[in-house]
Amino acid sequence: MLINAFDTAGLAGPRALCRLDLATAHLHADNPDPEEAGALAVEALTLTADQRFESVHQRARQFLAAAYPFARHPQLRHVADLLADRTEVAATGQAALPSLL
Repeated sequence: MLINAFDTAGLAGPRALCRLDLATAHLHADNPDPEEAGALAVEALTLTADQRFESVHQRARQFLAAAYPFARHPQLRHVADLLADRTEVAATGQAALPSLL
C-alpha cells in the first residue's frame, strides 16, 4: 500500500495527502464512514502541523467540501476547526514554509 511506503520514508506531506485521499474515499463509498474519514483527516493535519503545506490545506478543503452532507458529524467539525486554526495562523503573513534564500 502506498501509504505504508510514505510512512516508512517519513515523508510528512505525502503521508498527509494519502490519508486525505483515503478519507475522501470513505465518504464516497457505498456505505460512507464519516467517523473513519474524519479520523484520517485529523491524522493528516496532525502529521503536518508544524510544516503547514499548502497542498495539504488545499486537499483538506476539498475533503471538507466532499464531507458537506455529513457536516453535523463531530469528527468532521473537528477537522474544520483544525483547518480554520491553521489558515488563521497562515493569514498572519508568515510563509507556510521558510524561504531557502
